[in-house]
Amino acid sequence: MNKCRKWLNCKQIKQSVTILQKIGGGIGKEAFITKLEDDNVTLVMLKTRLGRLKDEWITDRVEEGLENLIHFQTSPYVNKLAGFCRNGSETVILSENCAKYGDLESFVESKFFTALELNQRFQMVMDVIKGFVELHNDDIGPRVHCDLHETKQALGQYLVTDELKVVLNDIDEIPIHDPSKNKIARCRYLQGCKTSAFLAPEQQYTYEYCKSKWKSSYPGMKRATPKSDVWKIPDMAEEVLKLSTNHKELKEKLAQVYAHCREIDESKRWSSNQVSIAFEQIYDQYFNNNVL
Repeated sequence: MNKCRKWLNCKQIKQSVTILQKIGGGIGKEAFITKLEDDNVTLVMLKTRLGRLKDEWITDRVEEGLENLIHFQTSPYVNKLAGFCRNGSETVILSENCAKYGDLESFVESKFFTALELNQRFQMVMDVIKGFVELHNDDIGPRVHCDLHETKQALGQYLVTDELKVVLNDIDEIPIHDPSKNKIARCRYLQGCKTSAFLAPEQQYTYEYCKSKWKSSYPGMKRATPKSDVWKIPDMAEEVLKLSTNHKELKEKLAQVYAHCREIDESKRWSSNQVSIAFEQIYDQYFNNNVL
């Protein structure tokens, strides 16, 4: 959105916003393309699924997502809010329409992606990392992104703007992890007791853990920290960069960074700040100096 507007309220949404088509949704929300009549602008509307309005876990999750979106509106790495409405247990959220390129998972498989230069793909990865930096350094406490379960699914949590910037979109589950204030983040793994190399060791559901914790076909919630997010960066970066064998030197440099991201010992694993700085240095070396 290039024009600054006040957030639309319930009355304005009801009077001025027309739903054009449904475009998808998730476990608790449905997504629609809408039109703002006065300005002929299209926006995305997210609404609590009607069938889940009595499901307190879902309604609380959607509401928390709205609160998180409001909280991070000053960040350039979070999708822009256009308005919202709370009507009982139903929450309506209006945000920037990124339909041109869609989410990052779809984008990397599109014709638009194949036209990008390597430096543009590298910048997109840097946007993802800087989004983590924003979450991990929030002023009310470090956040953990709990809705990143597999590489492709994780990329689906990001949108690509018309300016080819990557922004966080689904931030319903980003709990605070601050042991000094007795706040411990715990993340659900929706795949249950299946293991995944995408998840950090501290998030793995081992057979022994599942056997001891299994209740109602769900094994509980594992502790996670901002370092758990860092573990996921190499897989996400590789999915976007898609480096060829011609980029041997660059791959070697990135491998050194990835090794720091994949330290088994959390105390030795790099922070997202350190990863971001390393990527910026590599970008300057290889692209600003025309090495490639």
